[in-house]
Amino acid sequence: MNTTFIASEGNPFSKTGGLADVIGSLPKKINEYMDVNVFLPYYSQKIDKIRYKTKLIDDSHVLQVGEKREGFNIRHYKKDDVNYYFIENEYYFGRPEIYGPSNKGYFDNGERYIFFSQAVLVSMLSLGIRPDNLHLNDWQTGLIPVYIKTNSKFFSHFQKTKIIFTIHNIDYQGIFPKSIMEISNIPWTEFKLEKIEFFDKVNFMKAGINYSDIITTVSEEYAREIQIKEWISLGLEKVLNQKKKQIFGIVNGIDIDEWNPKKDKFLEHNYSSLTAISGKEKAKRDLQDICNFRLDEKAPVLALISRLVKNKGIDLVEHTLEKILIKNEKLLFVMIGTGETKYETFFKSLVKKYPNRVNINIRFANELSHKIYAGSDMFLMPSLSEACGLGQLISFRFGTIPIVNPVGGLFDTVKDFTYDKKHGTGFTMKNFSDDGLIEAINRAIDLYTNEKKSWQKLVKRVMNLDVSWEEPAKKYLKIYKMKKNFDTDSILHF
Repeated sequence: MNTTFIASEGNPFSKTGGLADVIGSLPKKINEYMDVNVFLPYYSQKIDKIRYKTKLIDDSHVLQVGEKREGFNIRHYKKDDVNYYFIENEYYFGRPEIYGPSNKGYFDNGERYIFFSQAVLVSMLSLGIRPDNLHLNDWQTGLIPVYIKTNSKFFSHFQKTKIIFTIHNIDYQGIFPKSIMEISNIPWTEFKLEKIEFFDKVNFMKAGINYSDIITTVSEEYAREIQIKEWISLGLEKVLNQKKKQIFGIVNGIDIDEWNPKKDKFLEHNYSSLTAISGKEKAKRDLQDICNFRLDEKAPVLALISRLVKNKGIDLVEHTLEKILIKNEKLLFVMIGTGETKYETFFKSLVKKYPNRVNINIRFANELSHKIYAGSDMFLMPSLSEACGLGQLISFRFGTIPIVNPVGGLFDTVKDFTYDKKHGTGFTMKNFSDDGLIEAINRAIDLYTNEKKSWQKLVKRVMNLDVSWEEPAKKYLKIYKMKKNFDTDSILHF
């Protein structure tokens, strides 16, 4: 049995968010049980060409895109025994950014991933890859099952292939004017409400949902939410509800080798759950030094690593953080993130007011993020919605306690310590509001300050949680082994 993953980004070759982390980890784990291939665009300005010397294995393919013809090559690289194939086209993928400048996508993103989707299928025909499972990811791959089911050449090749479509973030659906049909090579007969049409436009994610055999998303709670909450599903709740027997929620894992305080190359002092208390004290001293904080081993450190957008709850942070700093005079705050200008401006203004207590990094900073996870005491995720969330899983590994709004994957993974001292793993907001965030943070600080033994016990507990891909991979394997036309009345329950 074999599985082929297709995605628009994958760590370590290209990355903007959690999708890349999944593609960088899950295929490697699945490869322990079956043969795995991964197809990605070749972003020539993003990939480290010195470290990853891809090999040109097939060239001179040409596709018709509207009135023009675009060529592409196929490149190959083997990593962790997984075959990675790259679609190389300099016009579409040789740009400074993967999707476009911050807060704005490239004007032709629809065209770029129309091209990528067809190029992947042509490549698989050319290379003789006929997978048992085709695992697609997010809107950029949503048209692939449409091509398979409307093109006789593709249909014949993939007739026995089961198509799995994973929704990593339903906020981004790939919605384009219906005029894009003219360059899509998809028959107009598919432009219908029950197929790919969405308010007189084309919705790539809707296509992926409607034409795939199985839909997965990255937590059980998120799978439920997107079927019933319009403000989360953004118009796709009816489509998803119609396919509810084919939808499965599986919480992501993380790469426990990359996020391992015992071996982390970015830490000055490594530690494990057995040495967590002294180890985190040393990591905190290092972080306070890096951030130019006043040195105080007893001061609680609150961290935020996030995209600075409303959906991540950053408006609540903007409204409350200064109040929290005033009430808790010893509290230190460190942040990494980029996003909306108004939020970036807020954080920059805050560091001017509290230069010895607030450290702001408006950039992507991988090495610093490792140091922050290790040296902080609490990790903030007040998201309005969250498909899975990786930050809370990473924070567990480093013994840093998450403070979250219990939605999606955060609901599935973080249990409130205040109300369940035997099994609690963090602190949850009672409601999504300024007061809800302040109350949750204050409860965490109170435990840290006044109940040291309970706090230390909690730190050790979360470090021993299994956040690897071991269990999620087993659930995906069950899906991969299901028959293509499985009996929807005998649903797999995980």
